[in-house]
This record gives sequence, C-alpha cells and structure tokens, in this order.
Amino acid sequence: FLYYKLTPAQSTLNCSVFDRAGHRVRVLASSQIIPAEGAIIWDGKDTNGRYVPRGLYFISWESRSTSGGKTLSRQFSAVIYD
Repeated sequence: FLYYKLTPAQSTLNCSVFDRAGHRVRVLASSQIIPAEGAIIWDGKDTNGRYVPRGLYFISWESRSTSGGKTLSRQFSAVIYD
C-alpha cells in the first residue's frame, strides 16, 4: 500500500512501478483523479497479472492538483522477497 495525504482536495495521479533496469513493470494509475487522502495498492504483479520476481523495484509518483496547482514528484523503493 502507498498511503498518501495531499493538500489539494483533488489531484491527477500518474504512478508506475519499474524494475532495476528501468523497465516499466506495472502502471498503477494513469491520469487518475484521486482525493486528498487515500491509498494506492500494488499487489506485486506485473501488467500481465504474474507475480514479479523477488528484488528491488521503484515506484514513480507524479500528482498534480486539478485546480492547476503545483506538481508533486517522488520516487519510492519497494522490495519483493519470499
């Protein structure tokens, strides 16, 4: 789970998971309107519904206020292990 709390009432979110080589593994949100507070879920699966191998992954987050405010960009890491 990626729990978040943003200042604007609504934002547009783009969020993807990448492997260490920089390949996009999964898109979690693509221009999705999100409320000020909530969670985005990654179940550890790739775009084809298969569980990814254990290892280090990066989550790219970019949200922009729907009222035209500023953009928030972050990168997080996630470790998948047995």
